[in-house]
Amino acid sequence: MGRSSSVIGRGATTDPPGYIRIHQGGCMHEHCQLARRLGDILRDHRENTRWTLQRAARKSHISASAIQRIEAGKVTPRWERVRAICDAYGVDPTETERLVDLAIKIREQPDVRFGGVHGTDFDIYPYMEAAAEQVTAYQHLVPDLLQTPTYAQALHGPRPGIEVRLARQSLLASRPDPLRLAVLLDESMLHRVVGSDRTMAEQLHKLATDSERPNITLRILPFTATPAEPPPSPFAVIDIPFEPPAAYLHGGACGDLVLDTTEHVTRFRTAIETLEQTALDEESTRDILRRTATDYEHGDRPRPGHLHLVEPPPSTDSQHPPIEQISR
Repeated sequence: MGRSSSVIGRGATTDPPGYIRIHQGGCMHEHCQLARRLGDILRDHRENTRWTLQRAARKSHISASAIQRIEAGKVTPRWERVRAICDAYGVDPTETERLVDLAIKIREQPDVRFGGVHGTDFDIYPYMEAAAEQVTAYQHLVPDLLQTPTYAQALHGPRPGIEVRLARQSLLASRPDPLRLAVLLDESMLHRVVGSDRTMAEQLHKLATDSERPNITLRILPFTATPAEPPPSPFAVIDIPFEPPAAYLHGGACGDLVLDTTEHVTRFRTAIETLEQTALDEESTRDILRRTATDYEHGDRPRPGHLHLVEPPPSTDSQHPPIEQISR
């Protein structure tokens, strides 16, 4: 039998085998978004092999109808089945372990306190990012999608999966309609030395170059800015086609959180709008990135709060195009 869950005012309900329920926005869903995401990923791997459901069934020793239900997100497969499917498709071992972990996580009783998914055991963010058409974020560090290999290695250490982490950067270029990425970078990112001065110089030059791409927008929030509210912890608002948008909070005392109620998403969109009022414009940001990179190359680390601006930072009443409205 599947896990049981209760709804306030309705008493207990029993889920069909292979299903879990999650409280989301005040209602109950027969299977959570994570199950659909797992199914999407497994279907993508099958299609990459150009296999039919029937051939996948023969190779994995799992019925075609079962694979079809898994891909549709109608059931949450046991981790053994996920491993068998991945092995049949020749999926990279690191990716296989991530998908196995995801299957285990989905089958656990979800934490419903925040009206979303809460947990630190598995990082679902890369899979949400891969399905997204736009990610709008506020960050204290360089986002994974824009990191150089040396910056990523210095930041994460000798951990497995660095190659997979960097491979995700293809989302910004490989698709006919690449991911649109808009990031407000806290000035602390410029001063928090990750690795060496050379690593920082290389990374900042890359950011300046990447920001010239039409689907990438970067703006720095300087220490001298006086936003109406203190800057929050790092977060991202993720827009996925045919799915409700979600807000993803990175780290913190409670671990990573996914919040997908309308109230929560609206709150974080408003936070972005508030922060962008005092952020530097795109051209000033590029100039700061290049100048700061040059400082690191010369061994002259920048001083917090002393950015070398070509022009004064925009006033709070200046009208910048909203960071989420990026031309394709």
